[in-house]
Amino acid sequence: MSSNDDRKCAPELTTYYQCLSTSKRDLSKCQKQESELRKCSSTDPENNYCVNELVDLFHCTRNPDANACAKQFLTFRECNRPGGPEIIIKDNMYSVSSKHLDKYNLNSEVICPVKPPNRSSTVVKKVLDRMREVCGFKNFEEKFTPQVKS
Repeated sequence: MSSNDDRKCAPELTTYYQCLSTSKRDLSKCQKQESELRKCSSTDPENNYCVNELVDLFHCTRNPDANACAKQFLTFRECNRPGGPEIIIKDNMYSVSSKHLDKYNLNSEVICPVKPPNRSSTVVKKVLDRMREVCGFKNFEEKFTPQVKS
């Protein structure tokens, strides 16, 4: 936590983060600090202290989903951006906020679906075959184990 955070609830946020740090990120041991931060933040509508996003991320990391909590991580990270979220979730798609679209080299505000693509060796093989074709690779073989020269 930065010592030059002049937001109204910065002391409560610092206390909450300190509790999480000393409790090995056990949310149940920091309920009092979380409650105090939520109470304070309700009186400070100009600032978002991202408590819900942090709690969602912590819950997910205790039992990660198929995409390793990418959605929760991105939501928490974007919530904490000084200029507000740049990447948002809209209609189950990651999108760039129209307010920040000029910062990105995109044809559309939509980036990709929130749900990751299926991961299987068949899908990977198809992608590699397509890359070989597009890039013109010849005699290309994947070698996933190091070859030791004798």
